[in-house]
Amino acid sequence: MAGYVYLIRNKDICMIGIAKNLEKKFKSLRPDEIIKSIKVNNPRNLQVRLFRKYKSCRIPDTECFRFSFKEIESCKNYMNYKNNRLLGINDEVNIALSASIFIFIFINFFLMKINIPFLQSIGISIFLCSLPLWTVFILGNFGGYDCDDLPFFSTWLNRLKALFFALLLSYSSSLLLNVF
Repeated sequence: MAGYVYLIRNKDICMIGIAKNLEKKFKSLRPDEIIKSIKVNNPRNLQVRLFRKYKSCRIPDTECFRFSFKEIESCKNYMNYKNNRLLGINDEVNIALSASIFIFIFINFFLMKINIPFLQSIGISIFLCSLPLWTVFILGNFGGYDCDDLPFFSTWLNRLKALFFALLLSYSSSLLLNVF
């Protein structure tokens, strides 16, 4: 869902927020200065990343920050660079699955090179490739987000998907290793 991420300043306090209608939002906030606003596909994702990046400057439990001039410039540049390239929280499982495929190929190739029997190398590779999915299940993400900045239940669906795939891979691995 497309929307805007904005960086505004009122006196010495900066605010990073999201809005669907910038004009309406700015009328209600009446900022001293509109530093930067950008339209993105996933405004919440960019806001969360900015909150994490500038965690040390953030006024607790608010969208407000105490920025120096250097931090304001850094934030503006980050907003330009990140624009529409952000992945959503739901993409964390896809990232973990991609990592699993890479690990499977790499480990299986390595085990075949050291002359481990075929079924055993497949079984070990499948077990090891489930580790990124177990990570997503336990942590709720694969490192792309700071879960402290997200609502508590925002990662539950990712955790369930990751658990399903991790159990499936682990079970397949145990079947192959028990056959051998």
